[in-house]
Amino acid sequence: MSRKKSAVTVKSASKAYVGGLSEAIADIINEYGAAARKTLGDVIPEVAKDTVKQIQNNIDTAGIGDGRTGKYAKGWKVAVSKNPYGETTATVYQGSYPGLPHLLEYGHALRGGGRSKQMEHIKPAEEWAEAEIVKRVKEALE
Repeated sequence: MSRKKSAVTVKSASKAYVGGLSEAIADIINEYGAAARKTLGDVIPEVAKDTVKQIQNNIDTAGIGDGRTGKYAKGWKVAVSKNPYGETTATVYQGSYPGLPHLLEYGHALRGGGRSKQMEHIKPAEEWAEAEIVKRVKEALE
């Protein structure tokens, strides 16, 4: 006796038989994963560069130096790397004065006693970047 295979319509408009349904679902998930990795690979470096601009703007409003024209503001850099699995990471860092951002962001003990005031300029940019990545990835994948 031969059994008649029933067709199941898959989102990509191809047909999969009940016996091959799991393979068809796996293919769709793999395609979506590849699209998501590519989107993240495009979005993360862009947001990292925009984060540097956010930090530079925040330096001006926090009262650190002379804003975007000073050595501290110009020292912010972005390092983008990809691992063998296709994951993209971007690091925003201070190249000119590597230890200074922590001291400015959180304050520090003064030589004559007391503490310096905190000059938050990194945390607002970090929060903006986290929200912006989610927003841009959602827009790109829809």
